[in-house]
Amino acid sequence: MEITCVNSSTGKGGGMGPLHGGHIIQVPIYFIRTLRTPVKKSNLMYKIGQIVPFEMSAGSNGIVWVKAKNAVMTILVAQLLEVLSVRSPEQHDGIIKKFRKAVSCL
Repeated sequence: MEITCVNSSTGKGGGMGPLHGGHIIQVPIYFIRTLRTPVKKSNLMYKIGQIVPFEMSAGSNGIVWVKAKNAVMTILVAQLLEVLSVRSPEQHDGIIKKFRKAVSCL
């Protein structure tokens, strides 16, 4: 499978282009809107990024590409996103708090 990041209005890479390495997951489409929220206080990417720096591309089709500093962190972030995608927004902060505690031991 090849994942490419392009500008939806032009159909061109615009400096983005192919995504190399990382891990691909499928999440419910409604969860993509949660990931893309511009409100920093409730933005999951921001909250997770405060714990583990990572790159992510989230497609409107529910496909998410994740890449962190190494394979272990990449998989952990991907698993976290999968868990968050099937939980209610009210549960997100508690799950992220547990994630922070777990990765601090690594």
